[in-house]
Amino acid sequence: MLLMLVLLILIAVIAVKAYLKLTLGVNKSSKHLVGKVVIVTGGNAGIGFETAKDLADRGARVIIACRNEGRGTKARDQIITATGNQDVQYRNLDLASLTSVRKFADEVNNTENRLDILINNAGVAEGNNVKTEDGLQLGMQINHFGPFLLTNLLLPKLKASVPSRIINVSSLGYRAGVVDFQNLNMEKETDETFSFFKLYANTKLCNIYMTVELDRQLKGTGVTVNCLHPGAVDTNILDGLEKPWVKYLYKPVFRFLSRTSWEGAQTSIYLAVSPDVSDVSGRYFSDCSEQKLTKVARDPEIARKLWEVSERLVKLHKHLVGKVVIVTGGNAGIGYETAKDLADRGAKVIIGCRDEGRGTTARDKIITVTGNKDVYYRKLDLASFASIRIFADEIIKTEKQLDILINNAGVLEAKNVKSEDGLCLGMQINHFGPFLLTNLLLPLLKSSAPSRIISVSSTAHRFGKIDFDNLNLEKETDKSFSMMKMYSNSKLCNVLMTAELARMLQGTGVTANCLHPGAVKTSITNGMANDKPWIKYLSILSLLSRTAWEGAQTPIYLAVSPEVSSVSGSYFAECRVYNTTKTANDAGLAKKLWEVSERLVKLK
Repeated sequence: MLLMLVLLILIAVIAVKAYLKLTLGVNKSSKHLVGKVVIVTGGNAGIGFETAKDLADRGARVIIACRNEGRGTKARDQIITATGNQDVQYRNLDLASLTSVRKFADEVNNTENRLDILINNAGVAEGNNVKTEDGLQLGMQINHFGPFLLTNLLLPKLKASVPSRIINVSSLGYRAGVVDFQNLNMEKETDETFSFFKLYANTKLCNIYMTVELDRQLKGTGVTVNCLHPGAVDTNILDGLEKPWVKYLYKPVFRFLSRTSWEGAQTSIYLAVSPDVSDVSGRYFSDCSEQKLTKVARDPEIARKLWEVSERLVKLHKHLVGKVVIVTGGNAGIGYETAKDLADRGAKVIIGCRDEGRGTTARDKIITVTGNKDVYYRKLDLASFASIRIFADEIIKTEKQLDILINNAGVLEAKNVKSEDGLCLGMQINHFGPFLLTNLLLPLLKSSAPSRIISVSSTAHRFGKIDFDNLNLEKETDKSFSMMKMYSNSKLCNVLMTAELARMLQGTGVTANCLHPGAVKTSITNGMANDKPWIKYLSILSLLSRTAWEGAQTPIYLAVSPEVSSVSGSYFAECRVYNTTKTANDAGLAKKLWEVSERLVKLK
């Protein structure tokens, strides 16, 4: 009986081996690559070596990037001998060190005139839950964070060399992966709970998410990005796994069923050279043909969030050094998260709010969290034009530039009360105050171009109405007053102000955009519970609300993304342009509102 079972298992294993051989996809393109520059990480062995050798044989200048100089130079010499191509180089790259990644990228950017193909091939199945010198989980850094940083640092060179291609070697193992942002670096795992396969599957899913988000960012640039499963290949990726069952059972069976490195390299080569995929991007391949990703792996929101978290962890986003940013209402909620993020990117951040205690507390917290000491609190009460003018005067006198103005502060006012300036309090805080502030700071923004103005509106603008005879709710009584009517009207004013401002600023280098942050649980309704008893029941909706961090993502996107550097007058949500209503697009209405607002805030 036992002999029969062993025989059946043996037959099944042989059948699987035969199936894998029969279904192998082989690259058939004979495209030459003379004059092209290619980087292959992990090009010293296995799939990477076979990929590098094939591309060198096509005439490309090939840079083998790996951490071991001896193995790297040996692979280089073997490829030169096999192909006769003398233009094969070895350069040191240790993906377990972000310093090494930056050094490698700097060398490439300084010495290479172009970069046509980047193949992120290097990977590891790490058997131990250890940290790198950068404090990240070793397997995660080698398989995801390192390639992520490398790709970003080389993007300008790839964009300058279009058409160019990025190829990420993932794995079918991604199907077992999970991206848990609370456990991205295996923080929750102990030595007993740590699983090398769980880690590996997670990293391979990260490769796919990186491909999905990078494809979105690169649309229209001429740079394509795709990922692939090379098949189960007998390489040295399992060398670090010394558990007995791996060593004596898994490895022998795996190696019998595995493809050769040459076979495993076929899809990488296909994506690098085939004209069939010259315009294909954001896809997943295996056996030289496109395969369908799981629904989870195609989730653009997870892909975007992973990108942002990865940027922070590899310290890629320190690109606002030397920039000056103002965030109104930066002491709490969306404004706080926005201010914190921009400070973390190296900007000088000025928090404008009316409460000194809360403002200085927020400032101190941001300094502690980011290590950026260039964060300041300045008093700004949008319910007072006098306060706004003092704030603006101080900014103009003390700041040489202003790169980003974020009109974030807002209120959902429950009472129809007037400000000291005689305007509806909610309308002044949400519209007239930001309108005056923006106008007073425009000369500084123009002299600092390219600069950006971002106004936090809301999807509630769709319910708003501009009645110039009732702009400050003059016709409303205590009974007829509706806080949602006031709020919606003020948010429509934000959109119309943005439209007219963008029209006026054409050709100045200053852009103006507005956004809906999503339904976010913030302090905007704090003062309402005592005035309207039913408001307290809105807390049930907090279960459906986004966090302040999530709500801050679109303001941050509009503040920093190069994708929107030339976009102006648009309305955004979820980090992309959304359509507004016919009323919100009425240029004549926007112009009249601007003129009326000028008169009411005494600008003219």
